[in-house]
Amino acid sequence: MTLKKKINRLDKYLIYSFVFFIICPSILWFFLEPSLNSENIDNRNLEKFPVLNGLTVKEFPKEFEYWYSDNLPFRSKLISFYSVLQYKLTGSLESSKLFFGKKGWLFYSDKTDGDPIADYKRINEFSPSELKIIAERLSILEQYAKNHGAKFVFIICPNKENICLEENMPSILRDNNISRTHQLVKYLRYNTNINVVFPFEELQKVKDKYPIYYEIDTHWTYVGGYIGTRELFSSLGVKTPNVDEFKITPLEKDSFDLANLSGAPFLFKESNAFKVSDFSDAVPRPAGVEENRYHCDKKNLPFKKIVMSRDSFGEAMMLPLAVNAEDTFVAVRKYFKYDSIEKEHADLFIFETAERHLHKILEDDFLK
Repeated sequence: MTLKKKINRLDKYLIYSFVFFIICPSILWFFLEPSLNSENIDNRNLEKFPVLNGLTVKEFPKEFEYWYSDNLPFRSKLISFYSVLQYKLTGSLESSKLFFGKKGWLFYSDKTDGDPIADYKRINEFSPSELKIIAERLSILEQYAKNHGAKFVFIICPNKENICLEENMPSILRDNNISRTHQLVKYLRYNTNINVVFPFEELQKVKDKYPIYYEIDTHWTYVGGYIGTRELFSSLGVKTPNVDEFKITPLEKDSFDLANLSGAPFLFKESNAFKVSDFSDAVPRPAGVEENRYHCDKKNLPFKKIVMSRDSFGEAMMLPLAVNAEDTFVAVRKYFKYDSIEKEHADLFIFETAERHLHKILEDDFLK
């Protein structure tokens, strides 16, 4: 056999092998996917299959590449394998979205999702014009609530990093004396009538006493959520029990977002999964997509109807809110309609946001 024929045969083998390794996993995935765990470990929405028509034909190849990258057969298994191998060999994991603190603590560092590390370092102050815009938009919301007979509370849920990072990552230094959140809170209190609640000091005081943030998740626990809710009611002159007066019991929770981001969640253990009991007086009612409704039959409740627009931090606040109102309606921001304040006959409207998402108020078009 001549050298040219040998090269041609080798080229064919390489092509066949390439096609085999591209197609074979997809065929296997078709049959095995139902029996495998294909959980989304990216803490974001994965790309959907792109639409192909005359208007999208130019963008289709790029969009298809994004979709295939997100939906590659055995993707989560490959990520987990790589993460485990890296962790076993180096004792840490390389990630642009995670900081690894002491004693197994994980912290969020995604610059595309609010950049909580920049919040911690205090290098992202709002400009005077941004402060003014945020104040104007929240004031519109506050006035709308007032016009329909509802009190308005704007509550900011502190980043886990701003409460717990200093002891776990002392090498990360702060550039300024004041965070952008404290800057905004001060501006709102001096320039508007908005009732703004930022339970930073209260959480700082009890962080060594109670499990207020998860170790391997971005969110505050149900204990932290209760403390934040208690501060909210305190700002309205409503007295609620101290957390000491409740039982703090273990919480059955098996998914933690930062552990999932590592690609190998089984490498990490959570010891701060607790809840505050008991809120059984808050009875769930049928609700729509990403909505929650509760009814409470206790007498002399401070509110008839609480309405809240929330993000993921608001989940831990729902039950403590619901035992203080005859009826409670809560919806995730994406699905919340602001005319619900009027339609639900709210006498208290709560706008809740995570600290790292304050900048989104600059983008929101309230009451559109």
